[in-house]
Amino acid sequence: MGVIMEVSFKIPYNISSNEYRNFLTNILSRRSKEVELFLGHKIMELYRTKPRIIRSFGDDDIFNTMAYIIANDISIKSINEIDIPLRIVANPSIAIQDNYIHLYIRMSSLGSHPIPNPWSRTFIGYTKLKINSLLGRLKPTAKTILYPYLTVERVEDPRVYMNYYELYHVRAFELYKPIAGTKGFTTTFIAKLHDPSKVKELEVIRFKWKDNEYIIKDYRDTFPLNNHYMIVRPRIDYIEIGTIGTAPRNGGLIEISEIIFYPELAPTINESKTGGNCVTKLSSNEYLLIFHSVDKVFGCYYTYAAILDSDGELLAVTQKPIISPRVHDYYGARPGTIFVCGSQLVRDRLIVSAGKDDEIILILETNIEKLIERMKFIRG
Repeated sequence: MGVIMEVSFKIPYNISSNEYRNFLTNILSRRSKEVELFLGHKIMELYRTKPRIIRSFGDDDIFNTMAYIIANDISIKSINEIDIPLRIVANPSIAIQDNYIHLYIRMSSLGSHPIPNPWSRTFIGYTKLKINSLLGRLKPTAKTILYPYLTVERVEDPRVYMNYYELYHVRAFELYKPIAGTKGFTTTFIAKLHDPSKVKELEVIRFKWKDNEYIIKDYRDTFPLNNHYMIVRPRIDYIEIGTIGTAPRNGGLIEISEIIFYPELAPTINESKTGGNCVTKLSSNEYLLIFHSVDKVFGCYYTYAAILDSDGELLAVTQKPIISPRVHDYYGARPGTIFVCGSQLVRDRLIVSAGKDDEIILILETNIEKLIERMKFIRG
């Protein structure tokens, strides 16, 4: 690869647009096609292994709706205290502490293009609610915490890792001129927080490869399993597949040579892609991964669950969806779409937060035992 220039993958958040532009240009120059080829080869190998459990579509949803939020009901201002009229609120992450629920929400202004148009401009807002208020139509006041700096940028899909005040999120770019051989990048960042609502630093998630650090063209749905392992979702263009892997991590650095992909979590013949949604700790050695697939023909989203151990090994998976497209809940810009970004266990209840039809928020709940009953455990 020639001489590797030194690049910082961290930057303070309170910077100018020009400083951010220069930072981003340096980051995008560290794209590794060699890493992409390695991942593509690993994914192709995956399809030579028969899954021990074969997932299927279905509408036997096990979740009930607790509450919902529509864009008109959120009051939010810019950093400089200008009111922002909202078009959509979607894909929220949650954390529950001391009887409060912290919501991190993907939003767009009234003038933005509808999602999933590549020119939809989204940002992340934050609100805090009492957990006993999660009933019916909610009307919270929120504040802006993560926003795009550049014309070509959108900020998406927060996942909160509250123990260390880290907010994993996606920054996607549609460039006017190519950098590193492409006009489009999708990159996962960590926002380091002072408290649940104040960002102090951005850090780019990157991949260790032959003692250097790189990014790839497209990796979203990437967030911690725990302190030592990462859920990783690369999408490799030349095989047109996005799928879920687990790999060791050192903070925001992924040991990509040790990534493992599981056929049970990979797209089936009827699916265009799969991706991780969020993780909930079940016990000292077990983690619940909620993940989704997309119907290849009609584009509907189906949500499943898996159990992994603390080393990222797959132990169990649901054969049928735990959350269906929920077509009777709402009729929005992208029907049949439901995207979970947060889950929390409250005694025997699993509470999840999801975007519906890329337009509103649903807060859903189920009994955790009902979900565990759906699991098909993998025998070694």
